[in-house]
Amino acid sequence: FFQAEDGIRDTSVTGVQTCALPISLARAASRVSRKAARLAKPQRVVQAPTLRREPQPEDLPLSFVVGTLNVLGSNHTDGHHKWARGVIRTARQAAYIESHGIDLIGFQEMQPDQIGVLQRQLTGYTIWPGLALGGNGYRLQIAWRSSMFEAVDQGTIPTVFSGMIRPLPWVKLHSLSTGRDFYVVDLHNSPRGMQDERVRATTSEIGLYQQLLATGLPVITMGDTNEPGGFFCRVAPVTGMSAINGASVAGGGCSVPRGSGIDYVMAGTRTGSVSFTSYARNPMPGMSDHPIVFGGITLNP
Repeated sequence: FFQAEDGIRDTSVTGVQTCALPISLARAASRVSRKAARLAKPQRVVQAPTLRREPQPEDLPLSFVVGTLNVLGSNHTDGHHKWARGVIRTARQAAYIESHGIDLIGFQEMQPDQIGVLQRQLTGYTIWPGLALGGNGYRLQIAWRSSMFEAVDQGTIPTVFSGMIRPLPWVKLHSLSTGRDFYVVDLHNSPRGMQDERVRATTSEIGLYQQLLATGLPVITMGDTNEPGGFFCRVAPVTGMSAINGASVAGGGCSVPRGSGIDYVMAGTRTGSVSFTSYARNPMPGMSDHPIVFGGITLNP
């Protein structure tokens, strides 16, 4: 006989000896093997719950009412039998603005006495620039509801008007409810036969619009353009801005609805979108020789 593990003959060996593991170790090895087999089988994957981001205020549309009004400066009417004094007319205009829920508005032809009336009557509004820009800088004013917006920046550019250079104001507003920012520009271009001046002023205004649009923020502009369609048809193709009255440059042309007048509200953005949701062009009998133009606007993210 031989020992199986090393083949050495031993006369005291009575059988074949093997190198078997103890029974306890063999059972443990078996359990390990079965466990390994189970782990090798495909396991059901439990997906971790998806964390949904709650919408933030800046993700939501911002809607309000915007307008424009040439107030008819008191310097044109005081002492004129057809019109009430400028301060009386402006007080009526302020009451109209509040009663129609206008949140943001641009004024043209303002005079210092009329600004004082607005500041007293429109107590829930901030008015800029007031008298801060000096002798040529008070004719264009921007007013906004103080409970909705605050100014975070402002400035001017020089533009030509009736043979003089005067500042055209812009302001960057911050929405208190959504945290979103946007720009507002108020304008008044030269009247009647001063087409060359209107073109020069519009060129400056387009430069400002493009500069502000390049920031990625929406831009709203309003004012007395003194042109039924020329201003829109020069501005819209190069800025992508749309008009509250439905004027369009679709298809490469320029179409302005009949009866749109010369008072415009326009807006545009290069991120998100801007939409006008309503439009009114209401006469202001006894208050101004211009209608008030206003309506709803929505700035979409």
